Amino acid sequence: MEEDCSVPELPPPSAKGEAQVEVLTVNTTESILEYLRKAEAGELTSDGRGYGTFTRVAFMMRAYDGSLFPSYNYRYDDFVDALAVMTVTGIDGETFYVGEPENGKTARYLQGENSTKKGTSLVPGLVNIAAFLAQAMTESIIHDACDEFNAQPLPNSTDDGIGLDDGIDHFRFPISNACGQNGRSYQDEQCNRPEDRMYDCTTQLNSEEFASMEITAFSQSRWPGSPGPLYCGPKTM
Repeated sequence: MEEDCSVPELPPPSAKGEAQVEVLTVNTTESILEYLRKAEAGELTSDGRGYGTFTRVAFMMRAYDGSLFPSYNYRYDDFVDALAVMTVTGIDGETFYVGEPENGKTARYLQGENSTKKGTSLVPGLVNIAAFLAQAMTESIIHDACDEFNAQPLPNSTDDGIGLDDGIDHFRFPISNACGQNGRSYQDEQCNRPEDRMYDCTTQLNSEEFASMEITAFSQSRWPGSPGPLYCGPKTM
């Protein structure tokens, strides 16, 4: 909107890319995986950065000094293997959406004068993958972690009876961090959807299956002197 409250005319839609106009001849999952293969191999005409392009965009970790390296835990090959399973088989009936499957249904083009023309496009699947990876990059990949870090130190105090009472408690990380950090208490949090209640801590704490379980996280911070991974077990321990 302009300063005089008028609404400028929108520019015409940009030209469709190859993935938007192509009507797929094989099922959507295979087409998506082939497109990702071309991206990683540097074979897309829109990108001339060569082999490993997808890895250098989506699967990079940040070291404690700010430098970027390919992730140790998140790799392109593992991602496409998992994607192939999640788009077809899924978990508990839930699958990752990459467009309409090969079952007679069709998706619509997203823009332009042919928007009512039916045909299966790669765009919905690629957009969904991009959104998923954007969240994964922010929460996990950039930290090269698949678990929560032990990250909240004790507050500084000279009279709390902890350690040497030297006022440098920010070097001490309590084991209770595994039960919640930054004001959260995981055992008191519940899932909103009834079908997800089986996964929340309140349900699991009352389950014989989990009552005696012990688990140690896989990930820990990579900065020098960082605490070990979080551990959780029965309160009797």
